[in-house]
Amino acid sequence: MIYKPRQQKLLRWIALFLVGTFLQLLFYMPTPVLSQNSSICSNITAPLTPEEQTYARGAWQYFVKNYQPVTGFTNSTGGYPSGTLWDMGNYLMALNAARWLNLTDQADFDAHLNKFLTTLSSLKLFEDTLPNKVYNAATAQMVDYGNNPLERGIGWSALDVGRILAAFDVIRTCHPQYNDWLKGSNAIL
Repeated sequence: MIYKPRQQKLLRWIALFLVGTFLQLLFYMPTPVLSQNSSICSNITAPLTPEEQTYARGAWQYFVKNYQPVTGFTNSTGGYPSGTLWDMGNYLMALNAARWLNLTDQADFDAHLNKFLTTLSSLKLFEDTLPNKVYNAATAQMVDYGNNPLERGIGWSALDVGRILAAFDVIRTCHPQYNDWLKGSNAIL
């Protein structure tokens, strides 16, 4: 379906309004589950069974094997250095879980998270506004879905932005030493 320039502009404003509304709800709605009790971050009510421990180690190994040390990002698919903000949010959630399950120590957690956040803060944005839909995990360049570098990018996704914001909330709540960074001017979102 081809839209006239005026219709395109109207649709763009509607999309921005909807994203803005979504982000307002995300930031202004109370989140009592984590925010009110950060001690729940490390409380495992029942220890993992040996079988569950094996599954957890196996799942964490996916991220270890697909980690990109230059950027601190992980590949969204094994061996393919590409990822969306959704994938980045998945990695942050996995990193948090790995820390609380003692699959990684605090020094390793800090090193990986600091590298990730440093790279994230320097990402080039789509139209200098929001993160692009996809980035090369090895270089942090804006790319298309074929992992081909693009100067302008291909757009942004409200769902992906929401996913990484949810991961930021977990990190900020469970690891308060990162609270200032995530709330401060260094963050791109």
